[in-house]
Amino acid sequence: MKRFYASAFLLAAMTALPASAQNARMFPAFKAPVAPPVAAQSETPWHATSSIDDKSKGVVTYAGQTADPSKKRGWVKFPMKDAYNSMEKVYVYHPTDDQQILGMRCGAFDGEKYHALFTRIYTLTEYPDFYGTIDVKSGEVTDSTRVWRDWTNAAKNGEWQYQYEMAYNPADKQMYILGKGVDDENLATSILYSVQEDGSFEEIMKLDYVYFNVTFDYDGTMWGVRAKEGKDGTPSGTLLVKFNQDFEPEASMELLKEKSPLVQGTYGSMAFDYSTGDLYWYAVTSPNAYAYLFRVPTEMKKSCELEYMGGVATGTMLNGMYIPYLTADSREAAGRVTSIAAIPADDAVSKNTVSWTNPTLAWNRTELSDLAEVRVYRKKAGAKEANTTAELLAADHAELLATLPAAGKKGETMEWTDAAPLNGINTYYVVPCRVAGEIGMPDSVRCFSGNDAPAAPLEAKATKLGDQSIKVDWKAPNIGANNGYVNPASIKYIVTRQPDNVKVADTDQTTFTDNTVTGDDFYYYEVQAYTNEGGKGGVATTEKVRAGLGLDTPQKFNLFDENEANRWTVVDAGNSGANFSYTGPLDYQGYSLWTSSSRETNTWAFSPKLNLKKVKTYRFTYTVEDRYPKVEFSYYAAIATEPSKDKVVETIGTHECLYSETNYNKRTYTETFTPTEDGVYHFGLNVQTEDEDVFILHSVNVSEIFDNDITAVSLTTSSDAVTDYENKATVKVANIGRNKIEKNSYVVRVMLNTGDGLTQVGYNKWVPEIAAGDTVSVEMKYTPTLEGTFDIFATVEMEGDQELGNNQTNAVSVKCEASASTPWTNTVNGEGENVYTHAPFQCYGSEDLALMLYYPEEINANPGSKLMRIGFEYDANGYTETSEEQSIQIYMKNTKERECEDGVISTEGMTLVYDGTSYFLPGTNNIMSFDLDTPFDYDNTQSLCIVTRRSGTRPAMFGCLWHVFNSGGKVYRSMDYSENTPYDNKSTCWAWQEIPVLYMAFDKYVGIKDINVSEENNENAPVYNLNGQYVGNSTKLLKAGIYIQGGKKVVVK
Repeated sequence: MKRFYASAFLLAAMTALPASAQNARMFPAFKAPVAPPVAAQSETPWHATSSIDDKSKGVVTYAGQTADPSKKRGWVKFPMKDAYNSMEKVYVYHPTDDQQILGMRCGAFDGEKYHALFTRIYTLTEYPDFYGTIDVKSGEVTDSTRVWRDWTNAAKNGEWQYQYEMAYNPADKQMYILGKGVDDENLATSILYSVQEDGSFEEIMKLDYVYFNVTFDYDGTMWGVRAKEGKDGTPSGTLLVKFNQDFEPEASMELLKEKSPLVQGTYGSMAFDYSTGDLYWYAVTSPNAYAYLFRVPTEMKKSCELEYMGGVATGTMLNGMYIPYLTADSREAAGRVTSIAAIPADDAVSKNTVSWTNPTLAWNRTELSDLAEVRVYRKKAGAKEANTTAELLAADHAELLATLPAAGKKGETMEWTDAAPLNGINTYYVVPCRVAGEIGMPDSVRCFSGNDAPAAPLEAKATKLGDQSIKVDWKAPNIGANNGYVNPASIKYIVTRQPDNVKVADTDQTTFTDNTVTGDDFYYYEVQAYTNEGGKGGVATTEKVRAGLGLDTPQKFNLFDENEANRWTVVDAGNSGANFSYTGPLDYQGYSLWTSSSRETNTWAFSPKLNLKKVKTYRFTYTVEDRYPKVEFSYYAAIATEPSKDKVVETIGTHECLYSETNYNKRTYTETFTPTEDGVYHFGLNVQTEDEDVFILHSVNVSEIFDNDITAVSLTTSSDAVTDYENKATVKVANIGRNKIEKNSYVVRVMLNTGDGLTQVGYNKWVPEIAAGDTVSVEMKYTPTLEGTFDIFATVEMEGDQELGNNQTNAVSVKCEASASTPWTNTVNGEGENVYTHAPFQCYGSEDLALMLYYPEEINANPGSKLMRIGFEYDANGYTETSEEQSIQIYMKNTKERECEDGVISTEGMTLVYDGTSYFLPGTNNIMSFDLDTPFDYDNTQSLCIVTRRSGTRPAMFGCLWHVFNSGGKVYRSMDYSENTPYDNKSTCWAWQEIPVLYMAFDKYVGIKDINVSEENNENAPVYNLNGQYVGNSTKLLKAGIYIQGGKKVVVK
C-alpha cells in the first residue's frame, strides 16, 4: 500500500482547506495571512511607549504569533492603526527554530499577569508544551505552571483537547480556554474549559458551535465570532455572538466589510480595550487570507459595518491579543472626555491651550449621573511608562495643574491654557470627576512648545504621466509633528522613490516630476517634511503607480518574494474565480493558484515588461509545482505584447494532459523565443485543469542565448571538511550557449571566503566537454588550511564566454577542522530530496532501530574499498541545546537486496562496525558522523545494508529532520522502529521510500595499518599523514593536524 507521510516539522503543510472543501461546522486549519491590498500608510517618526500618550496610531496592542515571516514565532507589540509598518518583535521564543514549530498558541491577561499556552506542531498534529505566564513588556516566560512531559499521552487520556483560545473574565476573575470537540450529533463544536491554578483544564460545557475566538468585556459578558452557515453548509459570512451568563448565545450580528459579508478563514484574535469598552478583532479572511484589524461595534442588531484599522504584514499570524488599559475609580465614574485638542501659540511663544468636550457617559457606558470637576495634569519630563491610572497620575509621573469646576456642564466644551509649558513635548491628561476627587477615565493630548518639526505632508499623490515619468503632488502640513508650531515658510521636502529607495528630490515646492523611472514596478513615493529649526518631520506615502520602460535581460523572477510576485498580472480566462496570488510562509508559500473541482480553471499569469530585441533568441526557464496527487492538468507557456491572453503572439511551450501520482511535484521547463521586432513582451503561463489542486510558480529565468555561454549551476559538498586534506565536492556546470564546449577548455575553481578575502582551495582544468544544452558534474577536491566555519563556492572560467554574470554558484557553509577522521570521499544522494524524521534515528521514543539500503551504483566505490567512516546530515527540530549522550550501535552487511517491506529488522549475519556514543546538536546542516570501530570491507557489486540502533533520552519528539532522498519513489528503501521500550526482534517495522543522504569515507589510499614502520618510538622515524602519504622524518615543520610516526598517532598543534 502506498503511504503518504508529511514530515513532522512541516507546519507549512498545515494548510487551510480549499474553498470547495470548507464547512461551517469545521475547525479551521492554519492559513498564512497576506497583507491586504491597501496603499502604504503615512509614518510619523515620533511615538511614545504608552497608548495614552500617543493615540494617532491607535491603541498599543500586544500579541503572540502563530506565524512570522522569519518563521521564528515570538511576542509582538504594535499600534492598532499602523500594525503593518510599526509592528515590533519584542521577543523570539525559540531563536533556533526556523520552522514555526514552537510558540505561543493562545493567551490572556488576568489584570496582573499574562497567561499563555505554548504548543509545538509535529506531523500535522499539535501537542501541548507548557502553560505558564509571560512578562507583557519583555515577552519573556516568567513561570511554567504546567509542563507536559509526554505529549502523545496527553491526547490519549483526554487532558489535551487541542485548546486554541483563551479569555479572562474580570467579573468572576476566572481564566477560560476553548478546546475542540464534537456535539451529540457528532458535529464539530467548541468546548469551554476553566483553567485551574495548576494549569489543568476543567470542562464546563460544550458551546453551540465552532467559535474561532472569544473574549470578555469588563463586566463579564462573553463575546465570540463564528461562521454564518449558508444553505449548502459552507460559510457565507461571520457572526458576532453575545452570550448570557450561562454561556448560551443571547444575540448575534453579522459583520460586514464595505457592506459585504466577510468570511473568517482561520483563527484570529479578539480583545476589548477596557479603557473605552471598544472591541477589536484580528481576522484572517477566506479565500484570499487577507489579515485585517477591525474595531467591532457591540450594539447588537441584524448586521453592522466594521471599522477598518489597518492590515498586517504578509506571513504574520497573531493570537492572544492584549490591550493595556486604564481604570476609573468605579464603573459608574465618568468616562473619557471627547474632542480633546491642544493648540500652541502660532508664533512659538510658550503658551498651549487645551480644549475638550465633557462626557455624558460613565465608564460603563451608561448615562453619567453627574459631573463635579475636571482635572488637568501634565506629564513630567523623564517620566517612565505608566501601567495603571494610579501610576499615570502619581506625583512622580504627572503634575496636577488645574482643577476646574464642571457642575452642570455635562456634554459642554471647556478649555484651559498652560501659560508656562515645558520646552518640547507636553503631554496633558484630562480627567473628569463625577464627584469631587473621584477619578474618572483619563484621556490625553500632546502639544509641542518651541519650534516643532513639521507633521507629514497632506494629500500626497502620485500620477503617471508616462512609462518613465511620474508626477508627485502634496500639500504643506499645517501643524507640527508633535502638535507644535512650525514656520510655514521654512518647510522643505525630501522625496524618495520606492521600492528602489532612490532619493529623487530635495525641494521647497509641493510638486515634483520624476523622469528617471526605469524597470517595471509598482512605484510609490515617500515625502518627508523638514525645517532647519525643527529637523526632520513626518512622512507621507503616496499610493502605488505601475510604470517603467521594461526590464532588460538577463532577468530572474523569484516568485517566493512577495514584492516580485505582486508585479505579475493575472487573467482569469475561464471565469473560475481562481487566480495566482502570493501566499505567505505558513502554508503553500509562493505565487500560488488554488483550483476547485466545481469549476474548470483556465488562468494566466503574465510577467512584467521585458525588453527583447529582434533576431536574438531568448531562453525562458520556469519551474511549476502541483501539490495534490491524482490530478490531471495542462501547462502552456506563451509570449504576449501585453499582459492579456488576447495579445499572445506565440505559444512557446505546450505540456498537456499532465498527471501526478503523488503530491509535491516540481517540473522545470525551458522554452525559446525569437522576436521578429524590437519591443516590450511578457512571458505568460497558462494553467488549465478541472480538478482541485494547488499550483505554485516558483521562478522564471529569462536570458539571451549566446554562441558561447557557460554557467556554474551548483556546488554540493558535506557541511564539514578536514583541514590540510583533499575534501570532495561536486560542481555542476552547464552549457547554455549554442556551441559545444570542448574538453579542457574551461576551468573550475573552489573559492573559500575567509571573511577578509577569497582564497582558492580547489582547482580543476581536466574537465569534460559539454554539448549545447547539457549539464555535467565536475568532481572537485578542495583543501582548506584554516579551521573555522566558512562559505565556499565554485566559479567557472572560459575564454570567449559571452555572459559573465552566471559564472558563480551558490555559497555553502562548511565547518573546517583538523581531525583524525578520514575525509569524506563519497556522498550518496539522488532524486526526491527532502527532510524527514524517520531513519536513522526517529526520536519518537527512547529506543530507535532503523534499516537502510544503498545501491552500489549510488555508492560508486572502488573495488576492495574499506569503509572507514559514515555520516548522516540533519537539522535540529524543536530543541536549542545539545542533547544528552546517546548509546549508538551500527551494523553493516553486503547484500543483493534492493527493496524493503514492512516486517522485522534483524541484525543476524551483520557486522557490528560501531558501538559507542554520540549526541544531537542544535542548529541546521549538522552531520552525525561515526568513525567505524571495525572498518567494513564493502563489495562494490552489492547493496550496502546499514542498521542503526539508538538508546537514550531524545532531544525532542521527532528531534531531527534528516536530509533524505527517494521521497515519493516507487521502492521502499528504509524501515524504522521507535518506542520507549527496546525492540523485541519480532514487532513489525514500517517501510518507507525515503532514505537518508549518506556521507562515506573510504580508505582508498595506503592504509595506516599497511605502513611498514620499523623505527617504533623513534622521533626521527618516517611521518605519514592520514592518507598514508609520506611527509618527512620530522613533525616540527608540519602544519597542524594528525600524523602517524613510529606506528603511533602524533598531534601537531
